[in-house]
Amino acid sequence: MPDVPVLEEKIRPFVEEALHKFLGVRVTELESELSDKIKRTSLWEWLVDTSLPYREAKRNFRRGYVSWLLQTRFGNIAAVSRLLGVNRRTGHRLVRSLRIPIAGFREVLHGEQYVRTEAVKDAIQGVLDQYKNVLHPEKIKALYEHVPLMSKSLARELPEQPISLKDAEFEFERKYFVAVVSGCKGNLSLAALRARIRYETLHRKLKKLGLNSLK
Repeated sequence: MPDVPVLEEKIRPFVEEALHKFLGVRVTELESELSDKIKRTSLWEWLVDTSLPYREAKRNFRRGYVSWLLQTRFGNIAAVSRLLGVNRRTGHRLVRSLRIPIAGFREVLHGEQYVRTEAVKDAIQGVLDQYKNVLHPEKIKALYEHVPLMSKSLARELPEQPISLKDAEFEFERKYFVAVVSGCKGNLSLAALRARIRYETLHRKLKKLGLNSLK
């Protein structure tokens, strides 16, 4: 996974330079919001939904992660299975159990860079939409026109290395439970209710994930 400080070091200066070029002035709030939003286009941010109960969130994560791999490997289940660390038969069974429409990925041949660029573009446009009534119309128009180029350049700074399904699920659980417990201000009873798992199960999960400091 990309390291957050590294992303900050690469993305923030690029965003500042691009905004200054088209706006002519520094808008610190816009720069910060845009930088943060772009960093959150990381695969691990948009696939971990802490608003859902644990089991539903984990299933959605598995579906999203496998779908992402299929999309970036043009629907090649054999190639995806190797990345997931499973044999091809297990890979086919996983795709069927998650009800992923494999035909669609084979029809739309979008590579990994395209997928990442589109995610960055959506993030940039989402932030600009919030400022279009605040900034000068001509300046915001110029920004919108250059979103595709900005997105393509920024996407190159957001590497995502595919990992095995086992390792991916481990990362999912760490992020999920850190967010849930933190959101409940360390109250494990409340966190267990929110995740819809037993209190004892949450304790075991935190220990297994090396998150004892959250207890």
